[in-house]
Amino acid sequence: MSQTASAPAAASSSAAKASRSGSTTTEENYKLRVFVGNLPWSIDQEALTKLFSDAGRITEVNVASFRTRSLGFGFVQFSTEQEAARAVQMFKDKNIDGRQLNVEHAKSPNQISEDRAAKGAQREARPRRSRGGRRGQGGEEGAAGTSSSTSQGGAAKAEGGEGAPKRRRRPRGKKPAGENGEKVQTQQSSSSNSSNNSGSNNNAEGGEAKRPRRRRSRKTEGGEEGEARAPANTGPKEESDTTVFVANLPFDCDDNQLASLFGGLSLNKAYVVVKRNGRSKGFGFAEFKDKTTQASAINKVNGSELNGRPLSVRAAYKQDESKATSSSAQ
Repeated sequence: MSQTASAPAAASSSAAKASRSGSTTTEENYKLRVFVGNLPWSIDQEALTKLFSDAGRITEVNVASFRTRSLGFGFVQFSTEQEAARAVQMFKDKNIDGRQLNVEHAKSPNQISEDRAAKGAQREARPRRSRGGRRGQGGEEGAAGTSSSTSQGGAAKAEGGEGAPKRRRRPRGKKPAGENGEKVQTQQSSSSNSSNNSGSNNNAEGGEAKRPRRRRSRKTEGGEEGEARAPANTGPKEESDTTVFVANLPFDCDDNQLASLFGGLSLNKAYVVVKRNGRSKGFGFAEFKDKTTQASAINKVNGSELNGRPLSVRAAYKQDESKATSSSAQ
């Protein structure tokens, strides 16, 4: 599990709690501290001390843990600021047991609070876009387009005149009333009715009339409308007699390293399942000549460790193997 950018903040807050409980951590001590993230789970305080001893004299080491399990990060405190800066340069992005370390200067709780306040001020200072303005502009443009098309249609209908004058757009849901309060048809609806009834040349001169949209009918996988799709295969999975499934592989493990785990056994092939970008998904498959060899492989490798990661080996399901093969081929 890789450490996120918020890990130093969470770790510094935990260190602040420790200082209130009796530790002598001060603002000056944070300048001597180095945060180390994305640690392998097998690294403890003794191993971390030995790893960073080349950077200078270490005065304090702390690996964060929950009960007996490491949380994957810790702190290393040196005697001088120069040694802490040297440690950051030496071990930043260094690969340890397949993990890329995240090494940076530790931040005090006050620095974290200031950074959060600065980010909040930047968010408040950003200009906000007004959606109403865009909609208003779009409405004006739509109104102009409608008026121009109406005037062009009126000019096409007029004989020798200068064209019909532009009319204002009325609000939706309201119809104009006559002199005696009677509701009358608008010019647009009357012109459309007369064009439909008389079959005039308005479509040729003023533009093509809009046709009603036809709804598409959904087709199933069989190609016929109205047929129900075939139900998915929800039956019990079938175990393979020759293939094993290997989980919790390190991400830098390749096919050759996976095959070496089963040395001495009759192995047909072994491969690690990868993504489209070529990066490992953390699991793979190994195929043997018979079921007896498959059982021997499970007993030999299941529970063993590779680069600090305990491996899980079991008989593979035929469905899962076929899915993994097809996804890797894509």
